Amino acid sequence: SACRVVQRVDLPLKNVLRDAPHLSNLYLQRPDLQDIIGGKLGTVAQITVLQSTRRPQQAIVVANTHLFYHPLASFLRTIQAYAITEALGAIQSAIETNGLQQDFISLVNGEETNQLALEKESRLAKCLLSSRQLDRSDLDSTTNVAQTQEKVKATVMLLGDLNSSPNIAALQFLTNGFATEEQLNYVWEEVKHFFWGDREANFNFTNIHDHKEKRRKAEEEKRQALKDSNAAGAEGGNVEELTEKLEELNLYLDSAGLQPVMTHRLGLMSAAGFAPYSNYTPTFKQLLDYILVQERDFEVVRVAPMPSEEVFGEFEALPSAVIPSDHVAIAVDLRWK
Repeated sequence: SACRVVQRVDLPLKNVLRDAPHLSNLYLQRPDLQDIIGGKLGTVAQITVLQSTRRPQQAIVVANTHLFYHPLASFLRTIQAYAITEALGAIQSAIETNGLQQDFISLVNGEETNQLALEKESRLAKCLLSSRQLDRSDLDSTTNVAQTQEKVKATVMLLGDLNSSPNIAALQFLTNGFATEEQLNYVWEEVKHFFWGDREANFNFTNIHDHKEKRRKAEEEKRQALKDSNAAGAEGGNVEELTEKLEELNLYLDSAGLQPVMTHRLGLMSAAGFAPYSNYTPTFKQLLDYILVQERDFEVVRVAPMPSEEVFGEFEALPSAVIPSDHVAIAVDLRWK
């Protein structure tokens, strides 16, 4: 096997987001969101710490997840993505500071635990280290970290269905380390309209889409008017009129500091690039699935080709007779830099 399993960590995101200080203003404005983010949502990041068998001084921290699906919850997915990057960054830093023999479960969950062995018989048996059947020696080797005199270097990966298109705040945050104010404003408008249960069922999704489109056009008009007035050397009345129009269209929440400051320095890139879509239905065609790796550590050798438009469309939607899942698998070959 190319890698041995050092430790597995199941991180329920609600555990770290329920009382997160950076969300305190949001929870004050919308107490129900604290119950949703910190209670109802069962999103988990499955994190596995691997050690290379060929390069024992190299560790790989892999997170797999499936972010919340709701069409009005881009802000929630951005929050969840931030929680995962925080966990990955913490584990990476801990490995490079103190090595591999430590309890990463306590580190990311903030809980005391003695599960360093991680139930070897029941849990490690489920880790497919290779295509062959695991035997006793395989299980034993995964619990014994290979000793190395060199300082361990760690790299991180984030894989899964992120329920976000490439131009949405969550993906922009993950691949750029931050999301722009414009992107965040756009998704945070949804906070006012996201509810759980019956209140959500009574909401008209078309209304918010139309409202967002009106606001987008109004912002473009104002930018152009400012550009024209600056060129003329004076601010014209048209700018004032457009500013008033924007205020009327404003859907932002009123609380100052509502949007949490969220950044990371992992330097992630989409190893498979950005295909037109990985999910395909008659009414929705979008890329939602990604393999994000640290650009400093890997180069992409090749990417598994996506099915053609003809294959996708032959049966109108996924799953189909030729693609048995509702999402297309994303696969890449990587090489260490």
